[in-house]
Amino acid sequence: MSSKTISDARKELANFFTRRRADLFQGEGEWPISIRISVPTEAQVMSNVAAYENWRREWERYEGSGQVIWQQRQWRRMGHHRLPQVLSISSLVDLVAEVGAMQQWTRYDARRAELLSRWPQVAASGWLRANVQLLIDMPDDDFVRLKDVVAWGERSAPGGCYMRELPIKGVDSKWIERRKGVILGLLRAIGMAAPATSELEDALGLKRIPQRIRLRLLCNELAIPFGGLNDFEIPLDQARSLTIAPTVVWIVENQPTFLALPRMHGAVAIAGMGQRVRLIETLPWLREARQVLYWGDLDAWGFSCLNTARKAYHSVESMLMDRRTWNDHIDLCVDEDVKAPPDTSADFLTADEAAMLDYIREQRSLGKGRSRLEQERISWPYALARMQDALTANPAGC
Repeated sequence: MSSKTISDARKELANFFTRRRADLFQGEGEWPISIRISVPTEAQVMSNVAAYENWRREWERYEGSGQVIWQQRQWRRMGHHRLPQVLSISSLVDLVAEVGAMQQWTRYDARRAELLSRWPQVAASGWLRANVQLLIDMPDDDFVRLKDVVAWGERSAPGGCYMRELPIKGVDSKWIERRKGVILGLLRAIGMAAPATSELEDALGLKRIPQRIRLRLLCNELAIPFGGLNDFEIPLDQARSLTIAPTVVWIVENQPTFLALPRMHGAVAIAGMGQRVRLIETLPWLREARQVLYWGDLDAWGFSCLNTARKAYHSVESMLMDRRTWNDHIDLCVDEDVKAPPDTSADFLTADEAAMLDYIREQRSLGKGRSRLEQERISWPYALARMQDALTANPAGC
């Protein structure tokens, strides 16, 4: 006999609850919910009367939160029978009780009420719907901390302190780092952060950890004002104010290559910045240099960073990122084992650079195993000779 048991009906309700929980917890949904029990036919009953009697008695003893709706059935051979037809659930409270989710609902509802009492605007944001499981699972002390962080952000002046300095009980920078997305989402929901805000520090008005830049002064004369110091990493703001006047600036992605660069008259080297290379536009002394050369890996990522560098400063020249270098080291080319960069535009590449990028993309799409020439694989004597060729009026040695 295939009629539904109480267990079958509860499984169907549980599946419905799982699918619709986020909606139901926002007060959505139509009531009552009806689960049809699938009344057996007379022939099915007669084929196994004992199973039928057990099934019907089980429904007669039902003590759940729903209501069993019965129907009268007159069969030709077996006569009159009273059979369960529908299990009806009239409210959300009855549903969560029936599927064993009362604790989930009461926990979520209490926390939802707390947030709405403090920040009514969160109701219209979708944040509550998107974070049902989070609000159910979050330990009590973490929920208190979440509210405390947002409340602190409301009443504090921007730019007052670093994240490490937050004067909130139980909240340290590691706790916040692990929950950045949740906190930022709630700040957006209550209108403290714009939808486009991606940094929690901006949303809370905290000081951001300064961007840093590593420099090598390849010319001894440039290092004299710094007591001979020629290799240092400093905050970007300090780098902007350096009183140096290089004639050549090298931007080199690979650190061993950066460290191996020889002495050059009037030259400064900037260590690999990746997509942060856009920050070069803020360096006044770089813009005054006669030449700015970028040397990255010969792959899609390298050209993406080159494109970013030239967007920031149009006079940037590429170095060892051409077909000649590729062909001269073809036996050292490898397959690029990382995803292509999200920004693969070539708006600021020269025609030759764009053609090289297209060739690399083609190699990768064909799976030929050669779509990348890493900077450190290039012969060092070869690189030095090409670097010297690239300098327009800057003799080696200092």
